[in-house]
Amino acid sequence: MTSIKNLILENINFLKTRNINYKIKIDNDIFENLNNKNAKKIFEVHYGSDILIEFYDNIDNLKDTFLISFDKLLREYTGIPSKDSEEIIFEILKYVKTEIDLKDTIEELKRIFENIFQLKKTEIYLFKDNNNVDELKRALNIKYIEEFKEDGIIINNNIMNIPFKVDGKNFLLFELIKSREKSYDIIDYIVVKNINEYISKTIETSYLETRFEKILDKSLKVLTRILEARVPGAEKHCESVYKAAIKIGEKLNLTTKELKDLKFGSMIFDIGKIGIPEKILLKKEELTNSEKEEIRKHVIYGYELVSKIPTIPDGVKEIVLYHHEKWNGEGYPYGLKGDEIPILAQIIGLLDAYYSMLEDRPYRTKIPKSKAIELIEDYSGVFFNSQLVELLKEVESYE
Repeated sequence: MTSIKNLILENINFLKTRNINYKIKIDNDIFENLNNKNAKKIFEVHYGSDILIEFYDNIDNLKDTFLISFDKLLREYTGIPSKDSEEIIFEILKYVKTEIDLKDTIEELKRIFENIFQLKKTEIYLFKDNNNVDELKRALNIKYIEEFKEDGIIINNNIMNIPFKVDGKNFLLFELIKSREKSYDIIDYIVVKNINEYISKTIETSYLETRFEKILDKSLKVLTRILEARVPGAEKHCESVYKAAIKIGEKLNLTTKELKDLKFGSMIFDIGKIGIPEKILLKKEELTNSEKEEIRKHVIYGYELVSKIPTIPDGVKEIVLYHHEKWNGEGYPYGLKGDEIPILAQIIGLLDAYYSMLEDRPYRTKIPKSKAIELIEDYSGVFFNSQLVELLKEVESYE
């Protein structure tokens, strides 16, 4: 126990080097770094009766890896069971969906938060500094909040206040209230911090439906950033796939709508990987059969997630679900053959395979472009549509 406490103290010293104002109580020992006597407490959580953590500064700039490590030590010291932030994030995102009516979206978010955090009560407020605020207040049947001085999440033991923005301005405030004896913790903060922007965009999509394409683009970029945090290099990989996909799509004379679906699909086709355990995604050794089966589930996980967002076009959802189908029927999840596979999913599947070979992965190093093209040609008409393989070669010859 002494060694764990020493590690906790090292973490506290790190906070001091980052000039974070804090007050931390461990058993009967109190550790303080309160340089700003006028600072307002914005974060208070308890780990049982032994540990109290108070922050007087916004801690958004502290890396999640540090906070997760700190939380783990606090749990080990107090005997509180561990909690996985990524699992909770995926569980929330799995159920978040955009309703056409803003009131329905708010009620759905309220229900999700109440289930995830086991809330006693939820209060929702509308910031007064919004366009059409009186009309919104009547339509939503919620209270005003005059001001909210902090530009971020506030946690006070069993109460969490989360501001959600629309068009860069505070729009709604969710006050999530647990029973008095149940404190929030650092993992809860990490979860809410990471989903805040995505949920803000969900609310914004309901509120500003006429700005569909712009808002959808933002929402998918948020999903891409979430995937990047889970699978380093994913954002760059998606960008490579996107650029080539549009070129191939134009050569096929796809419609404007199909090209847009290609764009959005290339951003999130692997989003289901946020539901795959990190130890499998980053494993350097050969995967076991059960691990391979788990990896294959990412297309189902991804499809279930995007299906909750009605503004995402069906063509994009098909890309997420079918991009690992193979021309000869040996792909997954359904073993579709040839033109049974939607053409947009065929394009993304081919480019995903190609650009993966050009990138380092935990289990192998990248290969030269010439070798990658050679391997793709070997499977032309087998795994891949031969017409698309020829178009890929044309596109790559101009790079």
